[in-house]
Amino acid sequence: MREVIMNANIVAEKDVLIAALRRRLDFDENKIKKLQEEVELRKMMYENNLEGLDENQVRDCPRVE
Repeated sequence: MREVIMNANIVAEKDVLIAALRRRLDFDENKIKKLQEEVELRKMMYENNLEGLDENQVRDCPRVE
């Protein structure tokens, strides 16, 4: 389960970074802080989505390499 949560965290971070690149942000202090908050929010969302899953469902979750 811990591995799945770690993978979810990686996915969350990638999602936020891709969105930032698409917006072509200038990375000043405020924007970096905002992105970090968004990463934390997405981590919590992914972790909450995984909580109700049983072992078989967790095993079937996509892996991030």
